[in-house]
Amino acid sequence: YIKSAATYIDPVKKIVELDNGSKVSFDYLVIATGTRNKMEAVEGLVENSNTITTLDTAKKTGEAWKKFVNDPGDVVIAATQGASCFGAAYEFLFNTSYQLKKAGIKKNVKLSYITAEPFLGHFGIGGLPHGDKLLGMFLKKEKITAYTDQSVEYVDNGMLKTKDGKEHNFKFSMVIPPFVGQDFLKKTEGLANAGGFVEVRPTYQSMKWDNTTNPPTAWEMEDGEWVTVNPDYVKQCPACGKWFVQNPLDFPAKLICSTGCKLKWAEMKARQS
Repeated sequence: YIKSAATYIDPVKKIVELDNGSKVSFDYLVIATGTRNKMEAVEGLVENSNTITTLDTAKKTGEAWKKFVNDPGDVVIAATQGASCFGAAYEFLFNTSYQLKKAGIKKNVKLSYITAEPFLGHFGIGGLPHGDKLLGMFLKKEKITAYTDQSVEYVDNGMLKTKDGKEHNFKFSMVIPPFVGQDFLKKTEGLANAGGFVEVRPTYQSMKWDNTTNPPTAWEMEDGEWVTVNPDYVKQCPACGKWFVQNPLDFPAKLICSTGCKLKWAEMKARQS
């Protein structure tokens, strides 16, 4: 374990340079440097709202919530255009609804969900089976008002404005911003795109170097279309019908979701023969 930040990757010489001045050689490199918030993507987001996608911002949001409970009002939870972590937005949304009820103030609060998704449960991946209907039912049950296919123009003190001109007033808000990759990755020509994300093949290997791989951390939008890192690895288990994600590094490729299903599938095949 080396406690030092990486500053440059040389895939040709197979060296990673560190900010302590040392260099580490490698035969195979896994880039798992995570993401950063792109808070500047929306005007006023830093000054006038909260987010939860880093430890420090989550602590700040927790303190803001404590103050809110003592002086409640309307709540806005949002995921901006270009965001990719929609699951966190939904989790926080339903946790907020629960906490409002727990604090005994739910009846006096309008809880709104504003999202860039074209429909509920899209998650940036085209949606999940029956996800939109299920989420619609849950939001109705929790008396949450949803606004889909929205783009946030700016966040003011106590107000979020979307680009359709609608103003959403709030006493407390939490907004999931877009993510970007680490800046130092862009120093290596051909490794990362303008957003700092490593562009990869279906095997998650670098487009340019076989011995460099990047595990998926998020989805991103290209030319306005929602895409996954690689939808080819989303498979349906033939034994139980559940969806699962293959590890592209597994060999042979995993076709059944669990050991129990392997036994079940073997029995089904035996009966058929």
